[in-house]
Amino acid sequence: MPSFLHADDYIILMITPGREEPWTVEVLTAMRQAGIRTVIHYVSWRDLERTPGEFNWPYVQAQIDRDRAADVKTLLSVYDIAPPFFEEDYYLRAPNGTRYADHFYANMIAPWGPGWQRHLDFVADFCTRFNADDVLCFRSTCHGGECMFPESRRHFFVPEGVDLKTLAVQVMLQEQTLFRQTTSYPDLFTQLHHAFDAHPLACTSEIPTIYAALREKFPDMVQHNICYTYFGPVGGKPDHVADIARYGYRAFCGSEYADGLIANTDEAIQLGFSGFVTAPLHPYNGRKAVRGWMYDAVSQSVAKWQAADKRDKPWSKI
Repeated sequence: MPSFLHADDYIILMITPGREEPWTVEVLTAMRQAGIRTVIHYVSWRDLERTPGEFNWPYVQAQIDRDRAADVKTLLSVYDIAPPFFEEDYYLRAPNGTRYADHFYANMIAPWGPGWQRHLDFVADFCTRFNADDVLCFRSTCHGGECMFPESRRHFFVPEGVDLKTLAVQVMLQEQTLFRQTTSYPDLFTQLHHAFDAHPLACTSEIPTIYAALREKFPDMVQHNICYTYFGPVGGKPDHVADIARYGYRAFCGSEYADGLIANTDEAIQLGFSGFVTAPLHPYNGRKAVRGWMYDAVSQSVAKWQAADKRDKPWSKI
């Protein structure tokens, strides 16, 4: 089965939750004409099940339908940010035993607790409902971000007897198995960043072990790795660039909004990346409307990626 992402998927358009309204069929169609082939949406369990047992599946279907109308493929990134109404032992908790209240880590399911199987059941149901020829559900890390687990001890405590390094491999394999079981596509996504290697809890130091386990479990996989923050505040790491050749995956990096499509394409190509994930409208840049220059930025960047596409690409041999 060919990869879900095609050779001309140079720029994946990111649509962030809460900023869907400007992305009309007309706007997405214009983006496709500029060179976009695939759109990525981010969906959390918390946003779909706001009342116990009642799921807002039409919200997800509306995103898919809009993408289809514009003739672009849909990637659905599923996060384990859970609804807030489960028992306390379902969640990651701060060292003092209370649920962490930060907007990013709040309501995340503890993979050693009783809620983990419920999370896996949700993922399986989600994938079964939405995977299709032009839709692929995926998740690239256990707890979002670019590490396997929150990197700081102030974010959560680890119960006695839990080996995080072993658990990191186990939960990655568990989740990726669910995603692979509901699609015929060989694609598998990761987004681990070496910038967190100094933090033992993050488990990005286990990248070699995790990737080896994935390769053993899924020998036919086409691995795509997303580094959202290479050009951002977290910054790039030489090890991340070296991993492109070391593991032979297809590497995408965050462009730093539409502005970065202009500023960062040449360097990204030189470093060995295969494309961008770009969010013209994002909470961090405050923009709420798509402007004409953004289409131009996409088309100009795509033209550069196309011109550089004669490079030897390890992932094309997979």
